[in-house]
Amino acid sequence: PAPAPAPPAAPVELVLTLEAASWLQVVVDGVVVERATVAAGETRRYEAEAAILVQYGNAGGVRVELNGAPLGRPGALGAVVRVGYGPDGVLDALPTVDATG
Repeated sequence: PAPAPAPPAAPVELVLTLEAASWLQVVVDGVVVERATVAAGETRRYEAEAAILVQYGNAGGVRVELNGAPLGRPGALGAVVRVGYGPDGVLDALPTVDATG
């Protein structure tokens, strides 16, 4: 029998490389998956079917890659920034988040 086909990759793949410590809240498809201070030198990878919403506590300390394409830093050092990412890039409108998630 032929091997089973590989499952399709998630439409949204986000890689965050921390060059300075930053507080992060990450929401994947409406569910909070991380809410923590992440140390410099760490890398985080998230996958979603629809959208990933990130609140950065030190936006200038994080390099962002979306679906293999570098996006640079989402803001300045020390800036608190919220950014949504979808299959086609950065989202213009941010999805709402259930704060209890």
